[in-house]
Amino acid sequence: IDEEVARHFQVQELSKFLLSNGNDLRMPVFERWLLDSRLEDKTSKDPVLTTSLHPSTSPACNRLLEELKNNGIPHDKAENIVEEIVRKANTAGQELSAKRDSYEKTSPLRKGDRLDVEDHGQKLTLTYSRKKWKKPFCFSLNKEHHEKLKATFYQVHNRTKESKLSESS
Repeated sequence: IDEEVARHFQVQELSKFLLSNGNDLRMPVFERWLLDSRLEDKTSKDPVLTTSLHPSTSPACNRLLEELKNNGIPHDKAENIVEEIVRKANTAGQELSAKRDSYEKTSPLRKGDRLDVEDHGQKLTLTYSRKKWKKPFCFSLNKEHHEKLKATFYQVHNRTKESKLSESS
């Protein structure tokens, strides 16, 4: 859960950066760049963020540059925006990849955390809150995806238990 929440906040910061630097840019511009750039970066271990994208050789970055210019942003400023968002995305992806082991070894819930699940037929709404957060993190997903996530959680959780047992033997 911590890894997904951290990824969400990283992506949110990237979208805020891009959308605040454009002349009335819309979310599809950011989403298109994010998905295209991740597909181009074959070395990234993160499922969403890049870790080694190069703006000068990336078709996704070239498309973003053209979209920024078509939106009335001067070429030099558009190039700076593309370079900065790539730098921020690569850094965020590297940070998440570096923390992956620690996310797997820690308990997903801490004292005072709450995870509420509401069943809406084929869809579930999960609300995750921590004492130190001002407002909870809320998301919806279909039941099939929830079952896959639950199975993955138990694989990781059980593996962590097993490794602790083997270390203490």
